[in-house]
Amino acid sequence: MSVNQNDVKEGRINDQLGTQLESLSAQVEANIERSRNAVADWKASLGESASRAAKTMDRYTHEHPWRMISSALVGGLLLGLLCGCGRSERSARF
Repeated sequence: MSVNQNDVKEGRINDQLGTQLESLSAQVEANIERSRNAVADWKASLGESASRAAKTMDRYTHEHPWRMISSALVGGLLLGLLCGCGRSERSARF
């Protein structure tokens, strides 16, 4: 925006600034709306993916229950060993 002396004298600067402010405001509102739509689409996609994963896991659990039980047992055992190793080292010092 260029400002000349005639604009200053006639008070047109406020009109120009008001017009530019309205334009920027409209652009910001449009960007916010696009962002909201993108987040809504992302949430919907994430929800669908989570639902598909849960259905797949449920089906697999019903088809192979002993694999799931043994996997949980091994995972719990490893987690217990990892937690227990740190604890036994600390208690040995005291």
